[in-house]
Amino acid sequence: MERQSLPDRFYAWLIAQERRSRLTAETYRFEVRLFLNWLGNEGLSPEALELSDISRYLDYRRHNDGIDSRSVAKAISALRSFFRFLEDEGICSDNCAVLLEAPRGTSRLPTVLSRGEIEKMFSLIDTGTLLGIRNRALYELIYSSGIRISEAVSLNTQDVFLSRGMARRPGATRRALPSSGLFSAIAGSPRCRAP
Repeated sequence: MERQSLPDRFYAWLIAQERRSRLTAETYRFEVRLFLNWLGNEGLSPEALELSDISRYLDYRRHNDGIDSRSVAKAISALRSFFRFLEDEGICSDNCAVLLEAPRGTSRLPTVLSRGEIEKMFSLIDTGTLLGIRNRALYELIYSSGIRISEAVSLNTQDVFLSRGMARRPGATRRALPSSGLFSAIAGSPRCRAP
């Protein structure tokens, strides 16, 4: 078996047989190249591997390359496909990578801005122009009410009732919005009043 050509043959197989996207196939090919290099350094061959050998490789990647659990899961997926390819090619008769368990991903909580960071963000918006007033109002609306950006940008003037601190989301009922001095200023501005 010619080890050098395996990654490229594997790439072609991923596209033709498994119908993977080019980006996925390139990512898997890259992972297989790393794996084959590690095997060569360890004096191992893909035909005679055990599950413990693949686990050692993944530990090596964790410790030497500092990959996280999502990258380990991607490496496992690539290796599972690679061993299916080796079975299809008659190079390997046992896909021990099937027994690998992908690590559970850690869910991260979103970070929250401090009050000072929010005030700084709002202070950077120039409210000396109508465009600036509109932008500040949109930022406040999105941040304080939790509506989606897509909902905020699809609001029309007839959907917003500044003097009452209310807005009607597209396709929804009216909903109270947190009132701020800026909303009151907008409502009282002669340039912003409805005719």
